[in-house]
Amino acid sequence: MRSSEVSIAVAVTLMFWTTACSGGSSSEGDADAVADTVIDLAADTVTDMVVEVPEDTPEDTMLVDSPEDTATGPDVSLDTTTEWDAASGYFDELGTNNQDITGVERVIFLGDSITASPYLTPPWSDRIRDDLQGVFGASIEIHNYAVGGARTEHVLEDQIPNIDTTSTKKTLVMFTIGGNDALQVIGSDIPTSLAHMETKMVNLRGIMDFMSDPGNFPGGVYVVFSNIYDPTDGEGDFTHCGIGALYEDWPNVDELATTVNEWYLDLAMEFGFDVLNAHALFLGHGWNNNDTASPYYCFACDPECPCDRWLDLTCIHPNADGHEALAGYFLGIATR
Repeated sequence: MRSSEVSIAVAVTLMFWTTACSGGSSSEGDADAVADTVIDLAADTVTDMVVEVPEDTPEDTMLVDSPEDTATGPDVSLDTTTEWDAASGYFDELGTNNQDITGVERVIFLGDSITASPYLTPPWSDRIRDDLQGVFGASIEIHNYAVGGARTEHVLEDQIPNIDTTSTKKTLVMFTIGGNDALQVIGSDIPTSLAHMETKMVNLRGIMDFMSDPGNFPGGVYVVFSNIYDPTDGEGDFTHCGIGALYEDWPNVDELATTVNEWYLDLAMEFGFDVLNAHALFLGHGWNNNDTASPYYCFACDPECPCDRWLDLTCIHPNADGHEALAGYFLGIATR
């Protein structure tokens, strides 16, 4: 595999955040509106959060060809103050490194508005297509079932059923999910927020269970999903952005993300899949990117300060630069 061409700083925190939109689920990315969206902003708007680092490392597998080959790592004790341990071989600057992804014949995108069809700018899932075809061959099948506004239950109940489980093609599944789930309780206290997100982890585990079942992917499957970036660069000041009237501030978002991020990473390590550390990679690129008092000011671009802002006018979705970065990061994990 070729190594990633993306140059980025090694992550020092494993709190994760992604974003999403209002919408629902459909086939190949054409959405019907979801009935209980959190925020409706001209058809798109919302967000997500998540992950962390283990003490032990699991076996280095990850193409699931049979029940015996399903990678199941040990229970992991996570510490968000710990840096990614690149030397272990299971983590690098992009995220976990559990899979040796080769021979892909089919690519499936799932998730929310970050991965879905274009809204204000073509998403990373569109931008990465030519590169994936360049690496794995022009004949690979590509399907995008992501829908703006989707939450974990929509991926599990509405998007996954679109997948052809009779295909013998070796498959790479990539997705972003969780932001819309989190925004359902934006501004809530920690116990309320954690209780809500814990129920959402049941859905995420259901997604992982489906992916790890060899009966659903006779030709084998790789899975790469993203944690959730924080558009506030850790400050939780959601009302300070241009469309802040639609939000609430969430001063405890760091504390919440620490725990939720553990759950995301636990799942990645348990199933032997890979999680992209989008949170760490986006730090300093949020709407507080020019705040010199922020601990993440110039976090990843020194000495070219401030870092570029990677958010569009919705304040939570990536702009063109943000999607280009995500495309590079996902490609980096898939081809390293």
